[in-house]
Amino acid sequence: MTKFADKRTEWKEQINEQLIPLDEGEWKQLDRFLEGKQIVLLGENSHWVSEYYTNKIKFVQYLHEKHGFRVLVLESGLVEASTTDFFGNTNLEDAMKNGLLGIYHNEEMTTLFTNEGLEDLTIAGMDVQPISNDCSQRILSCVEKEIGGHVANKLKDVEATFFELEPQIRNEVKLAKDTKKQLKQLAEGYEEVISLMENEMQAGVYSKRLQLIYRGIVNRKQWLLVNLKGRFRSGSLRDVFMYENLEWLFDYYKGEKIIVWSHNYHIRKNRSLLLKGLGIKTVGHLLAKQYAHSLLSVGFYAGSGTCLSPYKQPYDISVKNQYHLEKLLMEFNRDVLFLPVNVDAIGQKRPWSKQNWWLLEMKWLGMAPLVIKPYKFYDAIFFVKRVNPPRYWEDQD
Repeated sequence: MTKFADKRTEWKEQINEQLIPLDEGEWKQLDRFLEGKQIVLLGENSHWVSEYYTNKIKFVQYLHEKHGFRVLVLESGLVEASTTDFFGNTNLEDAMKNGLLGIYHNEEMTTLFTNEGLEDLTIAGMDVQPISNDCSQRILSCVEKEIGGHVANKLKDVEATFFELEPQIRNEVKLAKDTKKQLKQLAEGYEEVISLMENEMQAGVYSKRLQLIYRGIVNRKQWLLVNLKGRFRSGSLRDVFMYENLEWLFDYYKGEKIIVWSHNYHIRKNRSLLLKGLGIKTVGHLLAKQYAHSLLSVGFYAGSGTCLSPYKQPYDISVKNQYHLEKLLMEFNRDVLFLPVNVDAIGQKRPWSKQNWWLLEMKWLGMAPLVIKPYKFYDAIFFVKRVNPPRYWEDQD
C-alpha cells in the first residue's frame, strides 16, 4: 500500500496544473468559473482574519465590476443590514455597529463602504439575529407612515420588550421557565403584528422598504423560536431561517446576481456525516439542492499566521501535519491562490482530490481539522499563505 507521504509529489504536480495565483491580481483567470453563475458563496474558516476581509472585498469588486453582481448579503441581521445606509455615511462606524454583527466592526470592513467602485452595491443581511435597537425607530417610523399608528403602537411595545429580554437570553446557557414564558408571550405579540401587517398589505401597494421591514419582524419572531429550542437545536434552526431569508431575498431582488459572505460552515454544498446523522441542515446544502448549476461555493483557508478566537484572543494557525491540504498549498510559495476543485469545472477528478484532506476550521476554543474531500463541499478553495487578526475598533487606543 502506497504511503500518504509517497504520493505528495504527484499530488502537488496535479494541484499545480489547476491552481490560479492571485497575488498579482490575475482575477480575469476566474472568468470561466463564473459563466452561468447567479449566486456566489464566499466562506471563511474563521471570522477573525484580516486577509479574508481584504481579499473578499477584492473578490466582491471583481464580481461586481466584471460580472454584474449587484447585491452583497452578509451574515448579519436582515432588517438591520438591509435598511442601513453604509456608503457615503459620515458616521460609518456607528452605522456599522448598529447595522452589522460585531465580527464586521473592523478597519478592514470599512474599506468596503469607502470604495468608490462599489457605491452602487446593495447591502443586505440574511440572519435572524438582532444587532441593536437602533433599527427599531426606522421600523416604527415606516410602519406608522405606511400602515398607521394602530400597528406601529403595538409593534413599539413588543420591540421594547424584545430588547429588554434579548441580552438576557444571550447570556443564559439554559433559559429559566419564566424567561421561556416571556419569550412565548412575546412571540405571540409579534405574530399579532405580523397578522395585522399582512391584512393591511394585502389590501394595498406598499414600498419595498416596508416589505423589508415586514420580513425583519418575521425574523424577530424566528429569533425567539431559535432561543426557545435550546443551544443544540437552535444552530440548525438558525441555518434554516437564513436559507429562507435568502430565498426571500432572491425574490425581492429578482433577476439580480447575488454574493453571500458567511462562514465556511454555512456555505459548504454538502454536510459532514455527523451533521447528516444529527439531521442538521445548513444554508449551503439547502441552496445546492435548489440552485446546483447557478451556484459557486468558495471556502477560504490559511496556512500560517495568527487569527483571533471568538473571544478575541490571539490564536496561531498550525498546519504541521502532512494530512493538511494547507501544508501542501504552502509549498507553492504564493501569497494568495485560487484552487478550483469542482470536477465539472476542471474536466476530470484527479487522484489528489479523491484523498481525504484535513482543513482547519474555527471552533469555540480554537482551530480543529475537518476531514473532507474538498470537491464534495466546495467549487473552489481560496488560500492565503499568511494571515493576521483584523483591526477592531475597540482594540484601538
